[in-house]
Amino acid sequence: MDVRSTPVSTGRKARSFDVHVSLAKKLFDGITIITPLMKKEICRKFSLDPRFVGVWSSGASTTLFRYEKYVDEGRKLRKKLGLLEKFVVLHHGVLGPNRGILETVEAMPLIRKAHDNVILFLLGNGSVLNDLKALIKKKKLQDNVIIHDAVDYLDVPKYIAMCDVGIVPLPNISFWRYQCPLKLLEYLAMKKVVIITDIPAHREIVGNKESGVYISSTNPHEIADAVTYVYKNRDKLKEWGAPGREIITKKYNWEKAAKDLENFLLSSRRVKDA
Repeated sequence: MDVRSTPVSTGRKARSFDVHVSLAKKLFDGITIITPLMKKEICRKFSLDPRFVGVWSSGASTTLFRYEKYVDEGRKLRKKLGLLEKFVVLHHGVLGPNRGILETVEAMPLIRKAHDNVILFLLGNGSVLNDLKALIKKKKLQDNVIIHDAVDYLDVPKYIAMCDVGIVPLPNISFWRYQCPLKLLEYLAMKKVVIITDIPAHREIVGNKESGVYISSTNPHEIADAVTYVYKNRDKLKEWGAPGREIITKKYNWEKAAKDLENFLLSSRRVKDA
């Protein structure tokens, strides 16, 4: 059985999850989990032998997400989108609730007061799209926030190459706490500095590398301060972003994820209660 996330609620879904894990403990040969943090939590909660649980992490393609391949395309895209003289903060992926996206838009008026050339570029669509559009209109942010339709996955590296920094403002809730966000891995693979919330999932990946600029919450003032910080240090972003690539090549690429899964499948055996 593979577990990509644990339930947020304490209702029927949570009870169903507990039943499935309990059955897997008795009937299956093993469980795979997305992160070591989640493995530790699920082993504790269900009294599982750690040998019964393997870590099958997310990853980023080091071939597709390679900054040097997209320098020219990123520059052309900036020109096409009228962003040559702008400082671009990118969020790509699902525009859903509880992802810190609305709070990031709320931060833009605070940023604009001092740096009106900062642009928040939202690439994707989702359930809060209309709420975002209404907020942008209410705050008169049409010149500072751009919502772009989702693009083919193979085109995503161009948009990452186009931006100055990425942002992954996931709130500190149970659903995100032990995850492994793909967009964070993709920014790092492209040598981009990323503004990230200080949650275990992000700490596990980035640690103390300068590639990550931490914020303690999704409070708009904290987000604004972080964006202002990277903007003022924009001449250092290339240097700060470089270690992110090493994180991916060593630990968070699909080749390693596949090898970890293969090793677990080959070595796993049923671990019965003593």
